[in-house]
Amino acid sequence: MIRLSKQEVKKRWYLFSAGLVLLCLASYYLAFSKTIELYSKYKEVNQQKITSSLNSKKISISREEIKLADKIIERFSEDTLLVKEKLLDKFSGLGAEFNCKITSISKTELYDEYGLRIIHNEVELEGSYFGLLKILNELENSKSIGKINSCELYVVKDFMNKVTKLRMKLFIQNIDKNDDV
Repeated sequence: MIRLSKQEVKKRWYLFSAGLVLLCLASYYLAFSKTIELYSKYKEVNQQKITSSLNSKKISISREEIKLADKIIERFSEDTLLVKEKLLDKFSGLGAEFNCKITSISKTELYDEYGLRIIHNEVELEGSYFGLLKILNELENSKSIGKINSCELYVVKDFMNKVTKLRMKLFIQNIDKNDDV
């Protein structure tokens, strides 16, 4: 048996250790790095697949939401036109009967709350004090156009013609059961 000196043993130990480290690095590079890279690509593809399936679900949900919104808008326009037509018919008849005229019918506001459809309207009339009060009395007794929430009487001065006119603003509300809910 050959006897080696301590320096010789240390030198061979360092060479062996360095060779082992190089062997590990080479095997990592050749085998494990490709496997890890392939695994990371697999995770990316899986993530993209999951996101694309979620996006397709979102698209189908948004299509359903658009259909529902279209249905609500269509129903809203039908309801508001019907209510405005009723208002116009009623106020035209009463205005002719009591010598008052319609000055404006404002935009209809619609709310859906607690399974109820609430429609708000504002109507302005112009005429004599007694004519406007008779119209108000007639509307409160008939209840054919909805409930009158409030009434406001005010004066408008026309400086060009030097005339003072009396106007009445009515706030009318219709409440129906909402069939869409």
